[in-house]
Amino acid sequence: MKYRLFTLGLVGMFALGLMVSNVCLTYAQSQGAGSSTYKIGIVDVQKVMDNYNKRTVEVQKLEAEVNKKKAEIEKLRETFQNELKQFQEDRANMTEEERADREAELDNHALTVESAVRQAEASLDRQQRRLKAALVKDIVDAVNAVGTEENYHLILESDPEKRTGVLFYTTTIDMTSKIIERLNKK
Repeated sequence: MKYRLFTLGLVGMFALGLMVSNVCLTYAQSQGAGSSTYKIGIVDVQKVMDNYNKRTVEVQKLEAEVNKKKAEIEKLRETFQNELKQFQEDRANMTEEERADREAELDNHALTVESAVRQAEASLDRQQRRLKAALVKDIVDAVNAVGTEENYHLILESDPEKRTGVLFYTTTIDMTSKIIERLNKK
């Protein structure tokens, strides 16, 4: 009899425990804390960058700028080469003082050409960094917008060329094309 009362007591406590846990679970789910599914996405940022129309347009503008600077520098080099050639032809007929003056002028002209090359390279490097930063910001903003609109809990970066921490994922969570589409709508 004691055993039977003990068993009934255990069953009753177990049933009470189930009821309490069910109430707690229902409350937690109603609060959003009990959701057992998470929405996770993967974005190949390099693929997005390669297929972003704005990048193509901006790179073409940058290449035009590079070609313009190359032409300017080539013109300076040609002028320097012509002056150097003329100096070498006239050198024998110059006095020591004239020769020294012309050599100083040529040295200054060579420094001017070198300085123009360094300035052009520095300017283009700055423009490339600014462009990359602007494009990355656009991509991050698009990822954030899609993540917020579609209730993602986590979006990871995947790049097969780099170690991003994502070694494997199923294509069902790859949202790269969705990001490319969103960016190219602008």
